[in-house]
Amino acid sequence: MYFHRVEKPDRIYLIGMMGSGKSTVSQSLARQVGMQAVDLDREIEQSSGKSISQIFIEDGEKAFRVMERDALRATINLHQVVIACGGGTPCHWEGAAFMHRHGTMIYLRATIETLLSRLNDDSTSRPLLNPDNHAALDSLLAARSQVYESAQVIVQVDGRSVDDIVSEICRQLDLA
Repeated sequence: MYFHRVEKPDRIYLIGMMGSGKSTVSQSLARQVGMQAVDLDREIEQSSGKSISQIFIEDGEKAFRVMERDALRATINLHQVVIACGGGTPCHWEGAAFMHRHGTMIYLRATIETLLSRLNDDSTSRPLLNPDNHAALDSLLAARSQVYESAQVIVQVDGRSVDDIVSEICRQLDLA
């Protein structure tokens, strides 16, 4: 009798809206499966010497998206890594296609209500978000939804603990 041993993906890309838990889940998932965790926004901040908000204010969204594209493309040199992507990463510069070619894309799906409750205290560091504007967040999610839904794995995160989300990802990737 032969058993098929499933290899863990070389690169796991976590995608979803701001506030869906990508940064937190990436750390926990990486620990759980023995991989490294990388946060693209932190990488951009470190390489530019500016916060994401500063980049948007001083250089504009287009400049940020170029930095984001470059940071995403640089992940090709990383192995055994869980990558927390910015909310717009898969939606610009063919980011989703890159992730599909070079790793496994996991969408952390959350309702608008969950996102708003998580982001309410963090609006100053979220340049595309006014936490009081439910319609703007809903519109942004609607615009990105088709790309997000193209992920190989989709995990609903509403009302779930980080451990539960990580367990679900491991189950869906057959890493448990």
